[in-house]
Amino acid sequence: LESILDLVTLQVVMELHAEEELQVPGLERRSYEKNTCYHALGRVHAIWKPLPGRVKDYIAFPKPNGYQCLHTIVLVGASGGGFQPVEIQISTAEMRRIAQEGIAAELFASTFSTPGRSRESTSQSKPASL
Repeated sequence: LESILDLVTLQVVMELHAEEELQVPGLERRSYEKNTCYHALGRVHAIWKPLPGRVKDYIAFPKPNGYQCLHTIVLVGASGGGFQPVEIQISTAEMRRIAQEGIAAELFASTFSTPGRSRESTSQSKPASL
């Protein structure tokens, strides 16, 4: 049990509003989404003190399977005057979708998408029961 550092993990999924999506085209949109995650990380660290050496940047250095996310562990004041370490994971909705469905789902969706069917409807579809 000594290796367990936190008991609580919060996942923050950043989404752009429709008017923001229209203003940021193509590759710039991906950069904008990443910058939004870094901005959120800065805001979290402004509120709670991060533990040194416990920030992991999987956006700048994605895992081999395509996983992208920012992880940090912060100390949150608990009742009774103590502090509780809490892990916070920050990603975009697209990063979260790839993490859940895998990079192959991203390749499959972009290569074999059907006309009139959006990427969102593809990711929300449930597999047929046998």
